[in-house]
Amino acid sequence: DYDENIIITDADWSSEILYYSNRKGLMLREDMQIDEGEIRDNNFKLIAAKNPKLYPLLFTSFEDVAFIKEVSGFNIYAIDPGRGIDLADIENEQENAADRAIEYDVSEKAQAYIDRIVQNPIPGIAVEIDGWGFIEGSKADYQSIILEFKNTQKSYFFKATKVERKDVGEHFQDDEYNYSGFNCLIRDAEELTGEYKVNIIINDGEKYYTSNQQFDVIIN
Repeated sequence: DYDENIIITDADWSSEILYYSNRKGLMLREDMQIDEGEIRDNNFKLIAAKNPKLYPLLFTSFEDVAFIKEVSGFNIYAIDPGRGIDLADIENEQENAADRAIEYDVSEKAQAYIDRIVQNPIPGIAVEIDGWGFIEGSKADYQSIILEFKNTQKSYFFKATKVERKDVGEHFQDDEYNYSGFNCLIRDAEELTGEYKVNIIINDGEKYYTSNQQFDVIIN
């Protein structure tokens, strides 16, 4: 919807994506050589990346890269904000922050774990969290995951992006849990600085559940 040159990663060639960007796009895969000259000469203003940590050379090619929002599994960044792109309309759209507080129950059927916590993985991101979660007896494909960051003053709720985790299905000997993985990126925000207990909340389409386990996360 934005008339700006865009760099797209982690996607095979898609004429549809480039059609909607008026052919003003550059699509990269992890094994592709990045032509820094082409990036500079085409005045790209946006990056859409599913796995930004796989493209360190791309992100360091610019003086400043600011995280905007997550859209359909892609993390959207503004390249050198202030060069003329109007971010107001983009920033006002839905981000991964939940639009309300989530009420949930503790359940023995809720299985969840955080595998990895990375501070400041890329510019504009305060913390990245990878893990998995599911409700026993229900296909994980149809379950959504929200992370609650809770301290003594307040709770923040963030929607996670679902990812495939066949290792989880293998561990529990059930292919219905193959799509139980998640990734969550929390953008830099001064008001979020502090120490939190994190609950992994799983929605089975009707109700929200969590396990008894909490995880310690620090946002610097």
